[in-house]
Amino acid sequence: MCWTHRERWRHHRDFDHNEWITADLDDVEAAASVRELLPGMTRRERVLLGLALTDRGLPAAEVARITHVNPRTVTRWRRARRTTQEIAA
Repeated sequence: MCWTHRERWRHHRDFDHNEWITADLDDVEAAASVRELLPGMTRRERVLLGLALTDRGLPAAEVARITHVNPRTVTRWRRARRTTQEIAA
């Protein structure tokens, strides 16, 4: 068993667990409209929520409070999006 699968099994008891790629965009939009984290949101949904709240003009500290992360994390999310947009352009 490779290291990745061993860690997935250790943390989630599921070899195929990958919450980074799954996201329900309807849940993200609903959470952004009420400006709060919904129960059961995956990591990817939290990132997308943070970016949606950024698009609505919220400061990093407020986005961090809503998504339960550090403001520095929000800054990294924003920078990563800018970088990918610059590469695509």
